[in-house]
Amino acid sequence: MKRSLLLPVVFISAFIIITIFSATGYMICTECLKVSVGTKVNFFNAITFLYGIAYSIPVSAVTACIYMIFYAIRHESNRGINFLFYSLISALIWVVLIPASFALTDKLNEKFYNFKNTEVQTVSPHFFRETDDQICYIEKIDENKKASGVFIRHGIITPFADKELDELFPKNKGISFIADPILFKYLAPKGAVNQVLKVIQTFLEIVPYSYKGRGIYLLAVLSLALAIQSIYGLAEATKWRLCNGTFVAAAFIFISILNTQLFISPLATKIMAFFIERNVEFLSDRRFLQIIINLLIFIVNLIIGLVKAFTNPNANKEVTEE
Repeated sequence: MKRSLLLPVVFISAFIIITIFSATGYMICTECLKVSVGTKVNFFNAITFLYGIAYSIPVSAVTACIYMIFYAIRHESNRGINFLFYSLISALIWVVLIPASFALTDKLNEKFYNFKNTEVQTVSPHFFRETDDQICYIEKIDENKKASGVFIRHGIITPFADKELDELFPKNKGISFIADPILFKYLAPKGAVNQVLKVIQTFLEIVPYSYKGRGIYLLAVLSLALAIQSIYGLAEATKWRLCNGTFVAAAFIFISILNTQLFISPLATKIMAFFIERNVEFLSDRRFLQIIINLLIFIVNLIIGLVKAFTNPNANKEVTEE
């Protein structure tokens, strides 16, 4: 029972650590937008760190809650108290913490409007950079951020003047924390890291609109909350703790990716088009499909949790040493 009473402490500790770590990472990555070869690098900015905290709270809270499940799996404790704390903390996350983070972001946007909309110089002169199938050398950049220099292609030098930087180096590479083309090739996130960033970015773009909306928008958020929090039902899916922890982690990743792919995947667009062509209106909205999928996940996890609770009532029960 003592370990069960520690669950709120476990959640708060994990939440604070993840938030600070994530906010620091956000600050460093955001400041990298200002990095250009030949310029001074400064990775610390207090305002950017505050934005990082606001953006990190939703993801940190949900992740800390999943970590709490791992703690309950790892340590023998009282199942009833575990579930009570887990339910209360889950409600706190989706009803209080996540909406509060969006309100904090709005406050920061109001207070630091000029800071948020300030353009930065991300390309410096006197360096060679690849662009399309040629090399670009910028000799100077004027106060209007127009560049002059030369293009080099197959040994042929072509001068240019008054070129916009966005025209020379279009920003069409998806998630890019590194704006300078020289650095992008080596420092831009790739592979699994890039996919995780896409999931988080999509989550932070979609959920605020859903919270501020009504009807189906709030139902979509509620379905997502139910699907994620129902992962607790897998905590005792088997008698092996390692397997249970793996199931919980895999389910969390699966639900996160699935819900974001409904909004960014070409396959999801094709599915929507399929239902629209057949006049199936309630399935032609991504949020309806999201609600249906999340409720199915919730029901499956709930059934697994209930079955294990009634068939193995002593599972994960605290052992008293004599």
